[in-house]
Amino acid sequence: MTARLGVVGAAVFAALAGTSCTSANGEQPTSTTATSSVSIPSRPRDISLDNVDPCTLLTESQRAQLGISRMAQGPDETQTPAPTCAYQVRGPGGNNEGGYTLGLSPESKRGINDWLNGNGTVNKRLISVSGFPAVQLISMNSKWDNPTGEFCTTNVSTADGQELSMDLEPHGKSLTQPQMCDLSKQAAELALATLQTLKK
Repeated sequence: MTARLGVVGAAVFAALAGTSCTSANGEQPTSTTATSSVSIPSRPRDISLDNVDPCTLLTESQRAQLGISRMAQGPDETQTPAPTCAYQVRGPGGNNEGGYTLGLSPESKRGINDWLNGNGTVNKRLISVSGFPAVQLISMNSKWDNPTGEFCTTNVSTADGQELSMDLEPHGKSLTQPQMCDLSKQAAELALATLQTLKK
């Protein structure tokens, strides 16, 4: 799931008015181009995403840690499809400015290989999330160090052809692109931790 939170946020919240990224081998993230072939590191374990409810993957304490004020089942991912849960985070003082929407989707029909070795129209880089290989995606028109951005998605490889996807779309332009990707990764780490307790 990527670049579709505007649709998710509008549909789900229409009624509503620092961890740095590292690559899977501990080095800086590896950026790739649409035509490059990337070798994906192995996972610590395989975790099936079949029949996973995304709204169960962030616990109450985790939602409090992220500052989530609202959550709701979102529309299914249109490309895979996969179920989605949308979470709203308010900005300072409870305002929309400085806040963002998270879209969490357990995608059982698409893996990070499709992004890293495919022809997607996004900028992408290989990272590690709690020891699992992952890919981060941003707009093709954005750079990783931009002072603003449209979105950042963190997709974690949980099994062959499956990925746990965490989209972040800001409300306004108060978040930098690095902040978006750090927050997306942090939320993905928390969801992955819950997933591992549910799929022992």
